Amino acid sequence: MYSIIAAVAEMERELLIERTNSGLAAGRARGRKGGRKREFSHAAVRRAQDRYDKGELSVTEIARLAGVSRQTLYWYLDIAGKRDPAPVK
Repeated sequence: MYSIIAAVAEMERELLIERTNSGLAAGRARGRKGGRKREFSHAAVRRAQDRYDKGELSVTEIARLAGVSRQTLYWYLDIAGKRDPAPVK
């Protein structure tokens, strides 16, 4: 009895995955992308990076001016010179 229920559950899971993938493919065909929208534009990242490099403002003040959290700002800033200041997600 349990093996029959398990087989039906497995079949349902496979159908769910198939429907999800076909829906994503249909969305891509219509030009849609998945994921969150970029919170910080490339131009805003460059402005924030310039302000940070000049040392005129604190990170908190730069984040407030940019309208993002400090954590988001830190993610985008190139603090150690190791990253592109405008990463593409």
